[in-house]
Amino acid sequence: TVLPALLSANGPSTVELVGGTHNPLAPPFDFLQHAFAPVLHRMGAGLGLEIHKHGFYPAGGGQWRATITPAAWQPIELLTRLGEPQLRARIVSAKIPSHVAQREASMLRARLKLRADEITIDEVASPGPGNAVMLRLGFGEVTELVSGLGDRGIRAEDVAGNVANEAEELLTANVPVGEHLADQLLIPMALARGGAFRTMTPSLHTRTNAQVIEQFLPVQFAMREDAGAWRIEVQSR
Repeated sequence: TVLPALLSANGPSTVELVGGTHNPLAPPFDFLQHAFAPVLHRMGAGLGLEIHKHGFYPAGGGQWRATITPAAWQPIELLTRLGEPQLRARIVSAKIPSHVAQREASMLRARLKLRADEITIDEVASPGPGNAVMLRLGFGEVTELVSGLGDRGIRAEDVAGNVANEAEELLTANVPVGEHLADQLLIPMALARGGAFRTMTPSLHTRTNAQVIEQFLPVQFAMREDAGAWRIEVQSR
């Protein structure tokens, strides 16, 4: 929430955050670190992220730091993938049996043909129990990340299976930007007064986000179908 303001400030800043790092209905820390921050860097904005303690829903208690350098905005275009997708998975767990992560890893190997060395399993410190499966998809200039959270009553195979479903949908779409990164890029591109990317069918959240931004900044978003995908472009007005 405060990031756009701090990217427009007169000097650098550091924000210490305490709470959830891997929660339902929010980007996990790994998404911000591996998918969102690198694109900001290419746009001329500095966002460094360090995690000190994981925090899972509902206990929270995670700790992480963001170091922000004011932006010298540069519009960017993310229209194609460069090279074959590179997949890497990370499974994190706290205070739950080790077989849960092993079963999730087995599902990812079966569904996405990942090798054992392409999957990292981390037992992490956290105030409460938790489990997350995160899959990075490297598309050359862009890294996407899809994730799933373990919860009481949900089988480990279903958590990893849902991640595999989302990854397969993104791979089939043949676009560099997925549904959730599309959401996150709208404000930076509006602040840069330009840019474009190709993505999947825009969600209602993305469309609403664009309409709200247009009420505050002198920009307009154009969304149109483009060769089986969607092109979203921001223009000054």
